[in-house]
Amino acid sequence: MITSERGGQFYVTRNKYDEISDYIQNKRKEGYFVVDFDRGNGVYAAILEKNCGITEQRIVFSKAFNENSIIKEWWDKGYNLSGLEYDDVDWIYVFSKYDKKYAQAFNYDSSFPSDSISERWDKGYSISKLCYGNDTWVVVFTKGIDYHPGWSIRNKLDLTEMNKWIEDGKIITDLVFGDGRWAMTYGKHQQFSYQTIITATTFPSDIIKQKWDNGYDLSLCAYGDGQWVLAFSTKNKAAAINKDQIAEEEQTLESLTEMHTLYKNDKHADVIAFFEKNRQLLNKEEEAVNQYLWSLWMQDGSEQEAYELAKEYQVAFKTDRWLRLRGHYCKWKKWYDYALTNYQNSPKDYAEIKKIFDDYQALVVAEDYEAVIDYFESTLHLSVSKNHLDIARSYCSALYQNSGTEQKALDKLEEFLEKYPKHLPFVSLAGYISKYLGERDNDLQLLEKAMSYFKKAKKKAQQTEVRELINSTKKALKAAEKAEKADQKLLEHYFKTARGMTFCKHCGRDKSWSSFDCTGRKNGHNYTAQKIDDEWQPTCTKCGRDKSWADYSCG
Repeated sequence: MITSERGGQFYVTRNKYDEISDYIQNKRKEGYFVVDFDRGNGVYAAILEKNCGITEQRIVFSKAFNENSIIKEWWDKGYNLSGLEYDDVDWIYVFSKYDKKYAQAFNYDSSFPSDSISERWDKGYSISKLCYGNDTWVVVFTKGIDYHPGWSIRNKLDLTEMNKWIEDGKIITDLVFGDGRWAMTYGKHQQFSYQTIITATTFPSDIIKQKWDNGYDLSLCAYGDGQWVLAFSTKNKAAAINKDQIAEEEQTLESLTEMHTLYKNDKHADVIAFFEKNRQLLNKEEEAVNQYLWSLWMQDGSEQEAYELAKEYQVAFKTDRWLRLRGHYCKWKKWYDYALTNYQNSPKDYAEIKKIFDDYQALVVAEDYEAVIDYFESTLHLSVSKNHLDIARSYCSALYQNSGTEQKALDKLEEFLEKYPKHLPFVSLAGYISKYLGERDNDLQLLEKAMSYFKKAKKKAQQTEVRELINSTKKALKAAEKAEKADQKLLEHYFKTARGMTFCKHCGRDKSWSSFDCTGRKNGHNYTAQKIDDEWQPTCTKCGRDKSWADYSCG
């Protein structure tokens, strides 16, 4: 918990607990005690203070969170629980004796114990420590401390929101990451009137001394979601901010000089690394951002990041400075429609992209349909947008005019219509192609589709033509169906029995032929049972031949 009395400070980071423990014990002999402790990304970090109101301190461990055997034992010895951390192996408890004994309580649960906070507040307790470890949230409450913080839990660390609290005179008193969320406490403090929050992917040792020199105390450190978060507090807001501004201006000038040297020497990877390390400082400098974005563009694999960030920074700086960079990306992706838009202020680049569209249009005018198709599919297929729908219509028209690709023309048009359903040139062309295919293939479904497209395009003459085609096609299909039934009838057997024999009247064959087509009906035969050479057999009454002549014309 943050105390009101503060003297000299130290911080320490080590990769192993044994090493940091030795340091803490040595500093304790000099009167320094742990006031905050955390572990992240394989690093243990501790803040130590002198003259902070602590008279004695002990650090103990347990494998499981066990309040009865540890916390209450040390409470009975006159200690308060001032720190708690879980390092993926042990629970680490920091017990401290102060000038006076504070009443304490705690709650723990697998979910954040929101309800218990209100209950403890009603009994005069304030939140003094938050911790998460081994799927367990722990909230420690203390009576009698000189601040009464509120609390918040967020999925993301919102520095904008935290800075608003600070501007309102509050400070962050504790911060912890657990179960994918940030939990924090904040409130007005008797000693501190202002605070600044620093975030970094690695522990920012270089910043701590600078902040100390500017009149800040390091009041807490926390790690989570891949970053360290440090809070620096001061009682002299105006003086600290003034020193911050002077230090920032000096540091910015040095950083800009170093970054410009790297950029001038085409060390783009180094420019990127330098900017991202100093992003918080350089993010407000347009020239630094410019060099960073162009370095991203020049570096293989980060082109998309350059494009996306260019859009964001254009808004932030209210400038069109990076339209050309965005144009380069669009050109690289073959989004020539967007490249043309972004190159409006770059005449040479604009002319190069416009020529791509002009060359395509020349092929369209020349009615070189195969060349139009090849050019679109190899070069312009990713450049269909609201301002360049004409290139897609010309492509589909070429497919329609080109022999053998009419159905593909309709398929492609329908793909474009899914995205641009109100574009009438697409609708009309889809109507003409559907009409052509429907008439060619006697396909009523396609003709009905053509009618739907022409209605949408409000083409009444074409609707009349399609309506007549639908009627004539229905008649033709009906006649074809009738003819097909007649043809099928000619292939049917008609079996009869006479003189102990069962045979087909038209082909003379027995029932073993029932699964085969009858060929005798269309040849005009009429078989009956006749006695030939004292033996009854199917014989045609018209031509006098036996069943072996069924496949031939009777006559």
